[in-house]
Amino acid sequence: THFLRRFETLREAFDLREVERTRDNIKLITKDGLPIVINEMRVRFRIRARQVRTEANPYPVMTGALRRAAYSRKVSGSGLEVWSDMVTGAVRGTVADSISRHRMDELIPPPRDGNQPESPPAMPYRQALHALFQDKNSRKKFADMGAEIIWVSVGHIRPGPDIDPDLKLESDPTGRDKIHQ
Repeated sequence: THFLRRFETLREAFDLREVERTRDNIKLITKDGLPIVINEMRVRFRIRARQVRTEANPYPVMTGALRRAAYSRKVSGSGLEVWSDMVTGAVRGTVADSISRHRMDELIPPPRDGNQPESPPAMPYRQALHALFQDKNSRKKFADMGAEIIWVSVGHIRPGPDIDPDLKLESDPTGRDKIHQ
């Protein structure tokens, strides 16, 4: 409960429940310049809270986080950006930065043909992204927006359609044969 003083008005209402957003077919570029597509990215987040949710207090919230969510948004030609879209865009940008620091064969290992030397297995990209969102700097970045990221899930990575426009996804949905070539 908050008492409104004279000349104070409501600026905006925020949903204190967890918000889930999905983006499909995200086009990105790897470190070696190859286009890839992530078929689905899901993110779940909420306004930051200092306390754990309980039955007595189902929506604990930090007043500062609400202020940041209300006042740290961008203004574009179409108006003020919606807070949930801003957080989802920042998650997409974080995923894009991470993907752009890896080569294609680090993200999607090519099939072994016996002529390659044994290489140590790299951390799968999903685990690497999970660790990235648990990182202190990433958590601070989203805290500055008033958001707390609960989880991020990315789907399968496949080569972009520009690599082989004749590739039929039904025959090889991951595109491994074309990547190997």
